[in-house]
Amino acid sequence: MPKILNSIFHDQSFLEYVQHPLLINGLKFDIRIYVLILKLDPLEILLYDEGLVRFATVDYQAPSIKNLHETFMHLTNYSLNKRSAGYKHALDEKQADASKRKLSLVWSQLSQLFSPSEIERAKELIKEMINKTVLAILPELRVQYALELPMARKQNRCFQVSKNTSDASAGDGGGFPIHGVFLSKSV
Repeated sequence: MPKILNSIFHDQSFLEYVQHPLLINGLKFDIRIYVLILKLDPLEILLYDEGLVRFATVDYQAPSIKNLHETFMHLTNYSLNKRSAGYKHALDEKQADASKRKLSLVWSQLSQLFSPSEIERAKELIKEMINKTVLAILPELRVQYALELPMARKQNRCFQVSKNTSDASAGDGGGFPIHGVFLSKSV
């Protein structure tokens, strides 16, 4: 972990086992959402439109003494599940039973189970959680940023993001698009 983050999060736990998780086709999943803190002062946060959803590879059963060792059932880590006989590599980005899927595909799958307003509410709650998380660590981020980077280097960034959210992209040479949604313009 980078020094700046290690000093902030050294004694923190970010995981809690969910007793009754939402399942898709009987499988647990987690969602990876990518956030870029563009500026600390004033605070600007960008949320990448697409995300990644990782699935367990064994149908979920509530944890018990008999199944607690079943990592392919309870954990969604790719590094573990890629070794599972049940792991399904995506043949294309629309494969609805792949073990790793685009978030947009999963939102589509969830729209078969929930109303459009429930899906939108979930998206809003995710944005709210991102904002609250960043705001919670913002004072320490600002202190660590000031300590780590000399004043002369603070304006030099290793990426560029267009504020035109319909045409935002990273200038890192890799062509990774950051189609931004502004969560917060200033604090």
